[in-house]
Amino acid sequence: MPSQKPRAAAVAGFAVLALLAAAGPAQAQSPQNRVQLQVFQVKVIDTTGKVGQIPITVFIDTPGSRSSTAVCSVGPRLRDALLTHLRKDTYKLDAQGKLDTASIAEGARPVVEKAVNKENVIGVAVSMDPPKINAASSAMFARLGCIGVVEDDDKKAAKKKK
Repeated sequence: MPSQKPRAAAVAGFAVLALLAAAGPAQAQSPQNRVQLQVFQVKVIDTTGKVGQIPITVFIDTPGSRSSTAVCSVGPRLRDALLTHLRKDTYKLDAQGKLDTASIAEGARPVVEKAVNKENVIGVAVSMDPPKINAASSAMFARLGCIGVVEDDDKKAAKKKK
């Protein structure tokens, strides 16, 4: 009669694999939306000491579409709070002419969380890339200075599938 230990170990191994497989899709299903704010001009100084301004785009990651809507509903308040915060500093450009966008986002996060309900914010990101905006979102963007980026991308993907 074969030993039960190898069989029990194999069953336990399969159970662990099944749990890991079940955990994977559950994490992928948790919705996350990204809200794009209008472009902000920040004061910069390059390595030679030359001062100028450069545009940045601020993104707010939210847990779902309701949170994205809540963030955009206070878009003007959020815009004013960020504008006040970003005007206080002069940011350094590196030798390649790039900003440390991670540190700008880290500094902006408490400002964003104060302007909107803290539960509606997962993270804040800053980009030097030009913002993306489509014609359908331009009216809302002009009025609130805010659009839901992920929601728009999901709608396009759904149309392509049909």
